[in-house]
Amino acid sequence: MGLFGKNEGIDGWTEFYGQCDSFAAWKVYENLGGAQRPDPKMLPAVGWKPDDAAISPVVSYAGSSSKAGTWGDAHDWVRSDQGLHAAPYYGVPVDGVPQPGAIAVWPTSAEDGAHGMGQFGHVAYVTDVFDADTIQIEQYNLLGTGMWSTDVVTRSGGGTENKYNRSFHFSWPAAFVHLGDGAATPSPGLSSWTDSYPLGTYGPLSDSGGPSFTLAGSAYPGTVHGWSTSNGHGMAGHHLYTNTHTGNAESTATWSPVLGNPGGCYEVDAFVPDTWSNSGHALYTVTDQKFGTSVVPVDENVHTNEYVRLGLFQADGGGRITVLLTDQGPPNLSHQVAADAMRFIPRRRARAPTARRW
Repeated sequence: MGLFGKNEGIDGWTEFYGQCDSFAAWKVYENLGGAQRPDPKMLPAVGWKPDDAAISPVVSYAGSSSKAGTWGDAHDWVRSDQGLHAAPYYGVPVDGVPQPGAIAVWPTSAEDGAHGMGQFGHVAYVTDVFDADTIQIEQYNLLGTGMWSTDVVTRSGGGTENKYNRSFHFSWPAAFVHLGDGAATPSPGLSSWTDSYPLGTYGPLSDSGGPSFTLAGSAYPGTVHGWSTSNGHGMAGHHLYTNTHTGNAESTATWSPVLGNPGGCYEVDAFVPDTWSNSGHALYTVTDQKFGTSVVPVDENVHTNEYVRLGLFQADGGGRITVLLTDQGPPNLSHQVAADAMRFIPRRRARAPTARRW
């Protein structure tokens, strides 16, 4: 996700790129089963529109002077006046109950001086509901920069975004629009999951908290050792992520399975999911019998929904190769690093990995 401006075009739902309602419209499209992506996978993809964009009723009025017959601006998503064809027009439920996948809506400052946001209000996508009074959201343009961001919001204290050298405090949403979202199931950390990985693959689903995959680090509200859960994405529909920072590691994920061939050579590959994974310098530290410790940096912006080869490594006498991922990253950036599946493929012989010492 990057920096957008109105001069970069209009998306498939007649929203200006980089605006909060453009992001919300895209997420509604995904909620309703939309899966098409531009190729190459770059945004903004000016002029590109999914063939099935119409599966979503959301449409705005970018480039036009009239809101009539559209969802209007962000605060209009819950309104039924002015000829708007927004959530109430289509019978889409609007209430005060947060659910994963719902669209959170804020009024304008003129409509609500205490809780409103600017001239057009704001919309954001609810990614997690930790309890009835605590949610996590993601959005574009909260600070007027066109940037993507994520925040935790509480009913009593609202949320505060401190990113891009700016700080902004905001309230709990005024309403939630339920268009293809899920059940309001609290998700206070790692969710239970029944899917499994292929043979030789390990990660959050295979043995969470067990010997093949473990987490460690600081305890933040709604996380497990600083790691949050993302469902519906990743190698098997589930992965973890945490924010990056400079200095010493605060949160780590470790893959350390017992492999079938002690002393054998294995290709080690890390899966990079398509969301919550924008670190340009994800640091994987691999410990094996032949090379000792090797640090392999991975640019998650170059890879999406695919495996990245960390190198060829030799299992120790107990059959283990250990991979450690930290939350360390470059300064002055607000990024996330993802922990997902790690696969170990038997190979005939070991040779130096494509790792750089760091």
